[in-house]
Amino acid sequence: MKTNTNRNREFTLIEFFLSSIALFLLVIILLPLFQKFELSNQKAQILSNLSTIRFHADLYFEETDAVSVNLYQLVGPKKVIPKLKSVAGESYPEVIYRNEALSVQTEKLGRIFLD
Repeated sequence: MKTNTNRNREFTLIEFFLSSIALFLLVIILLPLFQKFELSNQKAQILSNLSTIRFHADLYFEETDAVSVNLYQLVGPKKVIPKLKSVAGESYPEVIYRNEALSVQTEKLGRIFLD
């Protein structure tokens, strides 16, 4: 009995559906992980911004013996902080006080405090 070994192997409909289901399951599993990774990156960027604000505000307090500083005195073109990148719709405090904790309210992450 002879078998045809040169027969073309075609991609059947069942194999297509099974590979589609496997790909769909991978997307379902990995999507929440990517979202969590994105949120943690946003939080890290916000904490970095707060740390930069605190550092330059403390320098300002040491130089001027002031009790508070307006954020707009620190941030802007040709100032000590050229630009703050908003990553999660956060709003930074307009006035920074000496020895007071900084916090930011975000849409996605809630309130974030700088320790």
